[in-house]
Amino acid sequence: MGVNGRDPRLQVLRRSYAGPDEEAAVARPGLIPHPRVEMPHILLRNPVGGAGRPERVFAVDSLFPRRLTGRVDTASIDEGSADLLYGLVRGLQPRVVLETGTHKGRSTRALVTALWANARQPIAPLSFTWHGPLGHVYTVDAEDYGILTSGAIAPEMAEVVTPIIGFTPDVFTRPPLDTLTGIDFAFLDGDHSADGLDQDLHYLEAHRAPECWVAIDNSRDGGWPGVRQTLDAWRKYPQLSLSTCSGLDLLHLTDAVARSPRAETTAVDARAEG
Repeated sequence: MGVNGRDPRLQVLRRSYAGPDEEAAVARPGLIPHPRVEMPHILLRNPVGGAGRPERVFAVDSLFPRRLTGRVDTASIDEGSADLLYGLVRGLQPRVVLETGTHKGRSTRALVTALWANARQPIAPLSFTWHGPLGHVYTVDAEDYGILTSGAIAPEMAEVVTPIIGFTPDVFTRPPLDTLTGIDFAFLDGDHSADGLDQDLHYLEAHRAPECWVAIDNSRDGGWPGVRQTLDAWRKYPQLSLSTCSGLDLLHLTDAVARSPRAETTAVDARAEG
């Protein structure tokens, strides 16, 4: 079930972020507007130097006279944070991932491609690829930006993600999230209010795996003071605050701080071999 376009909550949301079908894009206070820009499609040619001449670099407008045009949208996470999410999922190898705040899908792509890579491990030097079980991302946003058709997610990876249109915590009471269990990684970048984030975290507590890592964006963003307020109240779990572009906090939801089962298995195997 989606969200009615006349839902008053959408009007509040669009004061901060442009909707997927809007021409007029509005930034929240303190950020630059989202203008439409045009630019040439510049590529670099790098001919090999010769006859004593040094190598040179030339810019080529490869689509001349056409121009690239588009609406600038600063609501997405920065590229460094996307790389961080990718690395976390590659290193932790979760199977059930929850994301709030899909928007145009930049963070979703990082999560999906990391899960895909986890299940498709090339084995060198045998020219063999190990195919393991795929993880899955459930991603929530109030508006449908069409990430499965926009190019945000590669077509062959569409099976790894389920977009859900709606507001949290409403969607937590409807399929598929009402019965979802075993969440072992989450990226929360949706409701930036203190109460909204608190409800997201309580949902994760009730639906998580025994060990669940949670990344929360905008944790050092003065434009969303509610995020920091809630995180400061959630001190019952280990927490780490990273000074990324907008701040990103990591919470470790677990019954007890313990080593990963995978790490314990490796240790046992090493002792047996020794």
